[in-house]
Amino acid sequence: MKTVQVGSVWNANPYPQESLRDVEFEGEEVASLVVNEDDRGNRGETQTLYRTNEEMPRYIVYVERWSHWQNEYTTYKLFEATEADLDVDGQFELLGREAGMTRVLSLDEALGDA
Repeated sequence: MKTVQVGSVWNANPYPQESLRDVEFEGEEVASLVVNEDDRGNRGETQTLYRTNEEMPRYIVYVERWSHWQNEYTTYKLFEATEADLDVDGQFELLGREAGMTRVLSLDEALGDA
């Protein structure tokens, strides 16, 4: 059983506030990715991809948008993702690459990005 939390934490000093709730599901971690939004690593996002153990497995992306700065929120959310979301030009393409789920680009696609 995997347990994650959804909601937010406000990094207010001296009284941090939170609205977190536990979510449980059967699944396995497939890949994880950290994306820093600044050079110092003070803000960013951690994405973790899970594959559920259901009869019809689903891909679940757990996103933690974090900040180490006082008076800023850290949020935790779950998203159901399709294989297209994890493929080229999908919402979670970088995570899909990390999991080895993206397809090879065609020559036209690669030339279009140049």
